[in-house]
Amino acid sequence: MQAAITPRVLKVEREARGRVSGDGVDLAFGFWPGRGLPVVVIHGLTASFVSYAGVAERVDGRRPLFGMDLRGRGDSDKPAGPYGMAQHGRDVAKAMQALGLGKSVIVGHSMGAFVATALATQNPELVRGIIMIDGGYVPDLPVGVEASQMLGAGSWRSMTEVLLPAAVPSIVAGLRISAGLGWQSLVGAELIVASSGVGYLMVKGQAAVSTATVMSGMIAIGVVGLLIDVALRRLQQVIETRRGL
Repeated sequence: MQAAITPRVLKVEREARGRVSGDGVDLAFGFWPGRGLPVVVIHGLTASFVSYAGVAERVDGRRPLFGMDLRGRGDSDKPAGPYGMAQHGRDVAKAMQALGLGKSVIVGHSMGAFVATALATQNPELVRGIIMIDGGYVPDLPVGVEASQMLGAGSWRSMTEVLLPAAVPSIVAGLRISAGLGWQSLVGAELIVASSGVGYLMVKGQAAVSTATVMSGMIAIGVVGLLIDVALRRLQQVIETRRGL
């Protein structure tokens, strides 16, 4: 029986730069020691952890600050790509674990903000909070690759958590229009050829010169149509609330 191998945890007590293990790659890193809750910084598309050196100087030991060059950038390993945000998130998690960092505040700039969200999704136990700086630009994706796939979502998850919720308003709008037209068609058919139903009763009321019967039929048609529309709108609200839309 083989003994379980405990991953080595680096202990850094002074400002240091070196290399730390990511998810199958070595990452260049910088660490500025401090007190209290750690802050993990993730750089943007064309930057490196050095872009946070000025921030570390301003923090001045009030918080530990840890940053690394993402794979394919700076002095980190550069295996064949593309990598995707989920892969970068796994690298950050492994690097944090290698340094023994627990729950931390994650700061992501530009593309780093997307990596921060991937990290929080995959390893919520490592994230106390996220600060996203100028993270509104979605990087150009390879042809045929969806943004959700870059964040690590498979086909089923993309369908159920991205595409379907986004399509709910259009689907319900189509159902509302179809239900309205269907109800109108049903009443129209009853007015012409049916021997029962609201339309048939209105025709009989007209033949008998019964204004009350005709008016009752018109009110019933309007109320039923309104109830159908309200029910479908309520369905849309329930779905959007459950999906957080």
